[in-house]
Amino acid sequence: MNRTANSKRMIALAATTAMAAGLLTGCATHVAPRADLSASKAEAALAKGKPQDAIQHAEAAVQAEPRNAAYRAMLGSAYLDAGRFASAEATFGDAMKLGDNSPSTALSLALAFDGEGKYQEASALLRDWESQITPADLGLAYALSGEPGRGIQILSNAIRGGENTPKIRQNLAFAYALDGSWRDFAVDLPGEPPWRPNDLVFSPAGDIVFTDPQNWEVLQEWDAADPASPYRGGQLLLAAQDGKVTRLAKMTGFPNGLAFHPDGSLLVGLTMEHRIVQFPWLGDRVGEPRTWCRLDDRFNPDGMIFAGDRLFATGSVGDRIAIIDAGGRVLDHIDTGPGSDPTNLCLQGNTLWVTLGLPGQLVSYTL
Repeated sequence: MNRTANSKRMIALAATTAMAAGLLTGCATHVAPRADLSASKAEAALAKGKPQDAIQHAEAAVQAEPRNAAYRAMLGSAYLDAGRFASAEATFGDAMKLGDNSPSTALSLALAFDGEGKYQEASALLRDWESQITPADLGLAYALSGEPGRGIQILSNAIRGGENTPKIRQNLAFAYALDGSWRDFAVDLPGEPPWRPNDLVFSPAGDIVFTDPQNWEVLQEWDAADPASPYRGGQLLLAAQDGKVTRLAKMTGFPNGLAFHPDGSLLVGLTMEHRIVQFPWLGDRVGEPRTWCRLDDRFNPDGMIFAGDRLFATGSVGDRIAIIDAGGRVLDHIDTGPGSDPTNLCLQGNTLWVTLGLPGQLVSYTL
């Protein structure tokens, strides 16, 4: 089976059940709550990553105002987040029939088709809406729909046209992965082996900044207070566009996920130290780090990404996603469930896609 098929199968496995229809729940003899109140509760539940609660409230909103297209689209988003792709397809379709002509709803319907394995339907819909969906979302959506070559072309053209953002570069890398187009880029790494390249982000100049936690396999023997501990701590590296790799910083505590702050600085998570550090970014080097966010001892930071002025950081030990403001203050958490092991995440439109390591699932949350 090729890589594209494997990737799509991962998305399908995120659904626990594919419901055949988006039927409303509730008893007709009960008085339905006000639609706007139910919709507000559904929106809040979606923001907190609680799709089941969102479904309950969005279904109540639709029951109260069945011809409200916006409420139908919100219910579709809740179904999509819960992995109920068939229900999402039906509900987004209803929203569009009721007059919702927004590109975001069309894109969401295409993703629902992808989740069901209806790749031809997804691609046909994307072509109908191609001029109205942003290139960053459109390119990745085509890649997920079985046309990674078309997605790569759209994303590459957008970058050449000046839309050189972290999101579009990330989506381009994902499209290349789905296409199976790989070659060795950086092979000679500095420092003492073994090397364990882990997470990466593109710099503003287009270079690759990545973490190397090194010999993490001996972490069970690690003692931060023991200088003779066998764990080396890790390093922060820079791969220039010619493939040459240099060390930006020697680190401690398992450097893991990383992201550029909106102010231009670089944030790096130290998994075993339960904190995120901030480096001044100086183009091809970094300044002295400082602790930017101290997390609780049950939260080990892993993959992270900025959405606006909020950092979303997975806690692979802790079964949560931390939502952190631009000043490093933890605002809230998304509970991903016991034993879920959230490891990484990416952003597409207003949808946060999250990998869950232990269950082997790809899930989504509407922001």
